[in-house]
Amino acid sequence: MVLLLGATGLLGNGAGFGLILSAPAVLSIRAGLNTQAIGHLVAVGGILGVIGILFVGWNSDRRGDRLRDASCCAILCITGFILIALAPTPTFVRIGYLLFAATLFTGGVLITSSWADVLHPRQLAVGAAAINTLWQVGPFVSLYGFGLAREATGGFALGLIGSAGLAGAQALLVLHMRARIASDRRARARAGARPVAVAF
Repeated sequence: MVLLLGATGLLGNGAGFGLILSAPAVLSIRAGLNTQAIGHLVAVGGILGVIGILFVGWNSDRRGDRLRDASCCAILCITGFILIALAPTPTFVRIGYLLFAATLFTGGVLITSSWADVLHPRQLAVGAAAINTLWQVGPFVSLYGFGLAREATGGFALGLIGSAGLAGAQALLVLHMRARIASDRRARARAGARPVAVAF
């Protein structure tokens, strides 16, 4: 489970950080925005991200299912990448960026908050350190990959599609973890074990 949680963060950060640091150039070219408009759009994206974190935190606490909401965030983030890369009009590029900004860190927060739910307390300290180490690999790889894709093609489309692919892999991995946790709970129930409350 430590490796699975670490891989989700590696994929999520690998998907997002290339665009985060290249956003001004991407939005200038794909959305035709000037510096001031880019600043306004990025600020709105940050505000939406805060609102998203508050909403999914409330919703996942209410439903007791963090990983389902995390997978939904990843799917919305994929949509954002694809719109930025391929949308025919600047308006849809802007919508794509706002989807990306509103969901990338929102999904990451949900996954991070699930660590204590799925790891035994004795595993949590060293497990969190190992998970965080894997998460830090994502930005390093993302920045180089995004830059190499730009140099190879002269545009951002390949890097953005690659980012969408990484976010898709993250969504599948999160759904796999969710199914595995549910399966473990059913197995304990069938074996007559005392139910263990796991909010994921």
